[in-house]
Amino acid sequence: MGFWGYIKKLNRQRNIKTKKIKTHLKLKHMQLFYRKTPKSLPTYNNVCLFMHGQAIGDGIITSGLISELRKAGKKVFIVAPERVRFLFVDIIGVDGFFHYNKKNANQIAKELKKCNIDLVIDTFDFDHTIMYRLKTLFNLKPKYAIGFDQPEKTIFDVSLQSKDDTHLSERMKDILDFLGIKNSSYHYSLSFTNAIFDPAHKYANSIKENKKLIIFNPFGSQKIRSFSIEQVNRILSYLNTLKGFKTIVFDMGENISCNDFDNVILNPFNDAGKSFALASNADVIITVDTAMVHLASALGINQYCIYNNRIHNMKQDNNILFGPNDINARQLTTSEYVNTEEGDNMYNFDVSILITAMDDDLKAGLL
Repeated sequence: MGFWGYIKKLNRQRNIKTKKIKTHLKLKHMQLFYRKTPKSLPTYNNVCLFMHGQAIGDGIITSGLISELRKAGKKVFIVAPERVRFLFVDIIGVDGFFHYNKKNANQIAKELKKCNIDLVIDTFDFDHTIMYRLKTLFNLKPKYAIGFDQPEKTIFDVSLQSKDDTHLSERMKDILDFLGIKNSSYHYSLSFTNAIFDPAHKYANSIKENKKLIIFNPFGSQKIRSFSIEQVNRILSYLNTLKGFKTIVFDMGENISCNDFDNVILNPFNDAGKSFALASNADVIITVDTAMVHLASALGINQYCIYNNRIHNMKQDNNILFGPNDINARQLTTSEYVNTEEGDNMYNFDVSILITAMDDDLKAGLL
């Protein structure tokens, strides 16, 4: 390591320590000026789930909690990024959605107060978005707030402890248990009956008149979790040989050509809602680690999902925490195990592992 490399390392270490000190001071300030902690869970009717920085897959996993709360007669409101509005409003169903960004944190609390929020639930980690969530909570001051794995200096009234090496859905079960809502088995809850999804269903049904439908989703939210174009083309060449199947590729704006294929086409829809509705009709889903995994799990669709061994927040095995969690899923993984937050580079995944797995299942009559 050269001189400037050493200086950069010192700066990173200093920034990490400075951030920890600032976070500690902010928490202490909030704790001093927050309301007193109730001795027990008060009566509540209006619940708000904090999902300030979460994505579509997180929402799908949370859908079962939302469903059970509404079945229990509670109104459920969501704070989340605008990009996931379609999921909660059109597919899961909630009583109100408030889109979050860093500039409107104070305004969100004002709007939530109009809804008379009694209970806040935050099932996610003490991560880079925590201060935004705590700021909303501090300004809102509901009757009660439930969090997970919070430090001692927190304003959540109760901090439940997550279990090591378990799926995120276990936290939803813990919340339901804490609230006394009976739930013998936790299920995601998605519905694609909204009329806006009719074009997607019609398109899927036109294919399924003669063939089974495969959805191939090769790209994730990060490049390191996505297939390369070379890997995609090799997989597509294989899928094109499958008799009795038609594959639709979710190209996500990448330069994929299907001109030389008879049984492979590109997704005709350019919005997430209709794309998900299309996928809800699939017989088989092939996907990297992204929301499509959880869609397939929610609907019990046969899937092959490829994960890259990430260490979530450098604490939890992402292959488990955000894994498929469904008996109809075949989870495949990369083989480097670099043990980082980003995980292995998906470009190094041997796609013949996927092709062999599919061939074996086809021969066994499982597809």
